[in-house]
Amino acid sequence: MPRRSGGHAVQPKGSARRAAPRLLVSILMLLGVAGVVGTAGATAAVSTSGLAAVPASTGNWIWSNATKPRSGADPDTKKVELGVRFKPLQTGTVDAIRYYKLAQTKPATAATLWSPEGKVLARATFSATSATAVGWQVATLPHQVTVLANKSYVASYTAPAGRYPADQYTLGGRSQVSNGHATAQSSVYSYALGYPTYTWNNANYFVDVRIKNGSTGATGSVTPPKPTATSKPTASKPTTTKPTTTKPTTNKPTTTRPTTSKPTTTKPTTTVPTTTKPTTTVPTTTKPTTTRPTTTVPTTTKPTTTPPTSTPPPTSAGCVGAANTPGGPDPWGGCWPGPQNTGYPHGLPGDTRKPVTLTNYTGPTTIKSCGVVIDSKIVNDTILVQVGNGTHSASTPCVTIKNSLVKGVIFAEQDNYGPVLVTDTEVVPSDLPWWENIGRSNIFVYRVNSHGGQGVIKCDSYCEAKDNWVHGMNLGLEYHYNAFGGNGTNQFVIDHNWASCGDWDKVSSPGGDAGCSADIGFYGDFAPIQNVTINRNFLAGSRINSAVPNASDRQPGYCLNPGYYPGKPYPAPSNVKVTDNIFGRGYNGKCGVFGPTNSLNGVGKPNGNTWSGNRYDNGAAIGRPEE
Repeated sequence: MPRRSGGHAVQPKGSARRAAPRLLVSILMLLGVAGVVGTAGATAAVSTSGLAAVPASTGNWIWSNATKPRSGADPDTKKVELGVRFKPLQTGTVDAIRYYKLAQTKPATAATLWSPEGKVLARATFSATSATAVGWQVATLPHQVTVLANKSYVASYTAPAGRYPADQYTLGGRSQVSNGHATAQSSVYSYALGYPTYTWNNANYFVDVRIKNGSTGATGSVTPPKPTATSKPTASKPTTTKPTTTKPTTNKPTTTRPTTSKPTTTKPTTTVPTTTKPTTTVPTTTKPTTTRPTTTVPTTTKPTTTPPTSTPPPTSAGCVGAANTPGGPDPWGGCWPGPQNTGYPHGLPGDTRKPVTLTNYTGPTTIKSCGVVIDSKIVNDTILVQVGNGTHSASTPCVTIKNSLVKGVIFAEQDNYGPVLVTDTEVVPSDLPWWENIGRSNIFVYRVNSHGGQGVIKCDSYCEAKDNWVHGMNLGLEYHYNAFGGNGTNQFVIDHNWASCGDWDKVSSPGGDAGCSADIGFYGDFAPIQNVTINRNFLAGSRINSAVPNASDRQPGYCLNPGYYPGKPYPAPSNVKVTDNIFGRGYNGKCGVFGPTNSLNGVGKPNGNTWSGNRYDNGAAIGRPEE
């Protein structure tokens, strides 16, 4: 089943420490996938039996007609948009889209070609004869559509009842596929049935385009996708009707290879995500068990944030604990976010807020009308917001959650949903969700205690996170973790938070690639990183917990990844302001495994970015990171 990564790291630049194992694993997995064309252009031998006839064309498909999935049908039965993100190597035209239909797959009726900005360029329908056929099913566009060189487009189709092929760890990151005319960069999906942007475990969903270089056609009618107000991404709900997540028997490596990047092929992202040190051995092809835990959620669980009885009394400012610890004094005369000033108020020492008494929430958890206020409640489920009021401000909320305990995630997928206002609330999923604890767009988060699950507060657009405590995540699967961040972000303010990634609260059979990417991490995978403010936060340094397997390999490679990654679809962040942040020195004296921060921009190319006042917790200045 598609899942969004919890983080999305790449190998730290300038480090050879983790590069060789990642490359070897990528090569091995490519060799184990029938018919996959590598970036060098070679094609593995495959069986051609049982393939549907493919119309002749002067264009070129990215995959050969003989390519077949190695996996069986995914157990997911939800309606989902599945696609391929591809980049033409020369300006040319696209005239057809195809997908691979298994015997268990219900036939698709429509395919869509999307612009780099997510606009519909053209739509096509599949033949009725594809209802019983097995193999590649082709939909010819009503006209040729011009695509520009080195721009990322998406071609997708709607799987009406899931059961699609999903060969994991074979498409994405370093495992890209090229035919000399275009490069398939990754497979993408969306349960909202609009423009698909999410990835899961670098899976290949076997969607393809026919492209002809050196010619141009119609630009296509740019029309918005059909409204999906009634669509419900139920498969993203970690605490309700989800399939058993026993994935098809694909070539997933064993859990012996920790890296600092994305799962096995540079996926650092539901979930997905990382600072794990490589071993010197290449994983075998034995697939580890990835069955997700199914935990019964108690309705009366008390929060786990009560300080020990030995905690010193609060200071006059209400701070509890030592300087630069959760709840302790900050450098500006106030207190860092911590147990006594985040989450719902329940009378802890130093908490000046009025305590509340929680009762069970009985209202809707999939919210489709504005005006919902959840106050002083225990919510035993994930909250999905699927409605908006047309604004992007905390002062005009569509949905408000305050003074509450939420045992799932809080999720608004599109920037036309919300605004969602979350204040004085504890968010602690009962298991390891498919999605971030709080996200994704038009969401405003203040004085929240987010822990467990993937922990992260993630943003695509229009978000603010202030005075929050993010910590104590659930290490599991092949996820890559951040406390704050995004995979393509516009308009995100991260102000005066205490961020920790690597202080694992729970360990749930993690794969070798699971671990922390960064306390705050941005990666230009799906959109540019722009208009981001990172101000006066504490970024906790790496630490070792002997109870965690391969503990030192699961710490943040850098405490901050501000978004500069040459080679990514959107490599250069712009208008990113990083000011007055405090970096904990950690066990190695430099915060992350490789240092405090990755690059902000290229040398001499500031791109509107700002760096000032950032320092270690001992006062030592940290210079602007450029390369």
